Amino acid sequence: MAITKLDLTKEYKTYYRTKKTPEMVEFDQAQFLTIEGKGAPGGKEFTAKVEALYPLVYGIKMPMKKMEEENLIENGLHHETYLSDPRRVPEEKMKTIL
Repeated sequence: MAITKLDLTKEYKTYYRTKKTPEMVEFDQAQFLTIEGKGAPGGKEFTAKVEALYPLVYGIKMPMKKMEEENLIENGLHHETYLSDPRRVPEEKMKTIL
């Protein structure tokens, strides 16, 4: 699972072409992060929201990169590895890696 940069303007050319007249465009289903608000793109609110996205995106990207480096594959939503024996250790003392 190689991580590649996605250039939306190249991947979805029909979404980014300039038309002479306005038209409604339907987009395919996608997962994305977004920010909402009002004001100038260089304003305090916008800047704070964009800055808040960086650690979130980094938190998503780095585990994926680590998986790629170690030739691991994604298998479902998450995977649990029990460090403690669930038959012998009380639930509140269990150690698990997700």
